This record gives sequence, structure tokens and C-alpha cells, in this order.
Amino acid sequence: MSEHVASAIRAIGLISLSKAHFSPVVQREALKAYSVAVRRLSDKLNSPFATEDDTLLVALLLDRYDAIAGTETCDSQHYETTAHLTGAIAIFKAKGLLQFQSRLGRRLFRHMASRNLVNSAKVGQMISSDIIALHTFMSRNVKKEERPAWIMSSIVSRMVNLNVKLRSGNFRGPHEIVAWALQLDQELENLLHNMPENFSFDVQYIGKTEFPASGGRCEIHKDFRIALIWNLIRANRILLNEMAYAQTLEMDRPGLDTEKNILEFRSVAARSMDAINEMALEICATVPQQAGFLRPWFESRLGMVSTLHTTTESSSLIDIHTRALSLGPGNPASNVLQFQGSAYSLIWPLYVIGRCPGTPFHGFIQWVIENLKFIGNTFGISQSLTLAQSLQKKDTLPVWSAYDFLGSYSRLPEEND
Repeated sequence: MSEHVASAIRAIGLISLSKAHFSPVVQREALKAYSVAVRRLSDKLNSPFATEDDTLLVALLLDRYDAIAGTETCDSQHYETTAHLTGAIAIFKAKGLLQFQSRLGRRLFRHMASRNLVNSAKVGQMISSDIIALHTFMSRNVKKEERPAWIMSSIVSRMVNLNVKLRSGNFRGPHEIVAWALQLDQELENLLHNMPENFSFDVQYIGKTEFPASGGRCEIHKDFRIALIWNLIRANRILLNEMAYAQTLEMDRPGLDTEKNILEFRSVAARSMDAINEMALEICATVPQQAGFLRPWFESRLGMVSTLHTTTESSSLIDIHTRALSLGPGNPASNVLQFQGSAYSLIWPLYVIGRCPGTPFHGFIQWVIENLKFIGNTFGISQSLTLAQSLQKKDTLPVWSAYDFLGSYSRLPEEND
């Protein structure tokens, strides 16, 4: 391992330790290690080896250091793109397609692209057309099972730019904004209808009484990371339809309140609200399996294995308010770790549907809050409790601030080459 990589890793470890234990002493050591890593990175950037993968790795590690050191709470909404991330983006642009010749290079681009997308969405910065072009290239040149994530990120990058233009008033009017939002939504909808075969899932109906949130519909996925991709696409469709729906509220502006416009905007409002509610219910349908509510026998019927419980074949669902809540991290009889990743992956999609304008059924918001509390209490995930409280108080964070607050809580399926 090169010296500049080792020093960056040391800095990350120390700053993480200092935050976990609130130790000023360790924090000072972390800052020293960070300074050493920055100096070594600077030396490498001024050498003929500036565009090597390990140089990019150090830049991204130091960006991560800045995020850990500077983002202590979920309401820190003014974190801007760090110089390290900006530098990494510049190197990616300089390397172009050469970046994708190695597995490490592709992974580094995935990490940078995700970080840049979330940062840009959070602070309202445009994502460069060069980066979006590399997204698109990756979506066309990776293995079939990896394409959905890359296609989605390419579309969402354009959505981020659309939102930035919207905030800056860079449109002729609501009609243009609606047209762009619905076009991107259509692309995401097409993606949902054309997922690779290994992304398919089974649907079981377990009864409205046992699980009323999705009308008794329950999705059974092969892997929680695949369920995550489905839910991220659904959540971003909700955001796009929210954008379109918000523009329909502008129909009473002078010059727009014609009969034709009113009819058109009412049609868009109805379509967008239907899409929001549909996506919200589909996200709800992933909760039973991903939060670990299902009994082992239920999943074993589908050729799957679950070891969270060892009870008899008496019921298909654990009651969310009683039996499930007893399976906390301190209970040695429960295998909570098996579902920690999948439960964590539900938090952001649940938060998105909890603050969206749709109300698919009576008591919907409270149902979302209870599930976020369940995930937080059962799996020891404090961020879930914080976001549940945010919804409860109706003091909601912007969705991308919430995403950044959660951090890289799950990994998309990695390539096997």
C-alpha cells in the first residue's frame, strides 16, 4: 500500500473514532494524519502519476474525511462540494473512458458519481454534462444486471439539474417544467418495466388484515440490494411527480388560468398523484420481507431461507407493535444482523413517501412513522428514529439532506469480473 493511501486511511479511522467517542485528543491526531495525507496527495498530483487510480482513491477518502468531520447532524444543509471531490471529478474528466479499464477504476467512478449526485442535489449545484455522459456510457457498457443502477443514476442526475434550473427560474413557465419532469418520470417508468430477469420478484398476498399498508400485497426479492434499486427508482419517480404536481398549483397565475390550461393541469395533477400513490404502495409492499417481519416458513415456501425466528407454522406475519419489537439487538435469541442491511435500506424510501403529498390510505403517515421507529429501535439505527421524529413534528428535512444524513447505508450489487 502506498504511503499516501495509508495516511488517508489512518486519517479516516481516527476521525471516525474521535466522533464515536467524542475525543478531542483523537480528533487532534486525526487532523495531523489528515494534514500528512493532504501533503502527500499534493505531491502525487504534481507528479507524472497524478491520474492513477490510487490518487483518485486518496482524493475520495479525504472527501469522506471532510464529510465525517464537517457533517455532525442531519440538519447541516450547507455542506458544499469539497476541494477533494472537485479534484477527483477533474481527474475523472481528464481520464475519460480510460477510467473504466480497471475494476478499481469503475468502482471509484461509482463512488464519486454517487457522492457528487447527492452533494449536488443537496446544495443545488449542477452536475456537469461530462459526468452525466460517463454515467450514460457505463449504463451501456456494464453487465446486464448492473445496468438498472447506472441508468437510474443517469436519469436522476438530469433530475438534479432540472431542479437546479427550476430554483434559478431558468424556465419559460410551468408547462416546460411539467414536460421535463414527466419525460424523466417516463424514462424511470420504462426502466421499471424492463428490469433484467434476475431483478424479478415474487408477489404474495398475505391479507389486508395482516398487512393493510399495501392491500396485503408483499414483494419477495432475492436480495435486499435488488429491492433497494427497485425502491430507489420508485422514490425518485415520486420526487419527479411531486415536481410536476407542484407546477399544477400555478394554474391561477395571470395568463395561465385559461380553460385549456386548467383542464391540462388538472389532468397532470391527477396523473402525478396516482403515480405518487402507486409508488408509495409498492415501497410499502417491500417492508414485510426487508424489515424481517415474515416467518421462516413463509419464505421457505419460495425457496428462500430466513433465520430470524424459529417458531412454528402458526402465522405468516409478526405483529409490528408486539412480537417484532421484542427482537432487539440485545436479544441473543434473535438474528437481527441478518436483516440490518435490508432494514436500513428501507429508511430513505420510507422517508420519501412519508413526506410526499400522497396519502394512499387512512393513517398512512403514522404507519410510515411507526415503521421508521421500529427499524430504529429494533436494529439500533438512530438515524431512523431521527427521521421518524422529523416526520412526527412535521419539520421535515429536504430529501437529499436526509439521504446524506444516512450515508452509504448499502451497496449496490458489485461486478463479478
